Amino acid sequence: MRILIVMFTLLIAIGCSKTIIPYQRTGEVNAVSHENSIVVLSSQARGESLGKAAYHAERNAFENLIFKGIPNTNQESPMIPNETKAINANPSLFKQLLENQGYTKFVMDSYTNGSSNSGGVHMIEQIIKIDLKSLRNYLQAEGAAKKFGL
Repeated sequence: MRILIVMFTLLIAIGCSKTIIPYQRTGEVNAVSHENSIVVLSSQARGESLGKAAYHAERNAFENLIFKGIPNTNQESPMIPNETKAINANPSLFKQLLENQGYTKFVMDSYTNGSSNSGGVHMIEQIIKIDLKSLRNYLQAEGAAKKFGL
C-alpha cells in the first residue's frame, strides 16, 4: 500500500511539474522603425510564463542587434562582429548584459504586442525601443566594441 501511495504522489508531481523552456536565440527579430540613435524592434519568443517569454524576446533582440545586426535599420551591421571572441574575452560582461538583464538600461520602452498560450508554452511578440548610442558607448567603454570608424 505504501508503494502505491509513493507511486501515486510521484505521478502527480511529474504531471504537475512545469515545463522549463530554455532561452534560445532565433532570427525572429524584425525592424519596426528607426531614427537617429533609436531603433524599435519586434522580437518573438517562447517561455513557460509571459514574463519569461518577454525576457527571451528582449534578450533575443539584443543578441541579434549586437552580434548579427538588424536588416533595414540604422544598425544593419553587428556592433561586435566576432561573437565567440568577444564572449571569450569578457564572459562576465556578456553574462551581466544578456543573462542578468543588464540590457534594460538601454531599453527606452518595451511592451507586449501579442501573446498566446498553448499547452503551457507562452508565445509572445515584444516591441522594444533601444537607445543605440548608449549601448554602443557602453560596449566601447567596456572594450567589447571598436570605436566607430576604426
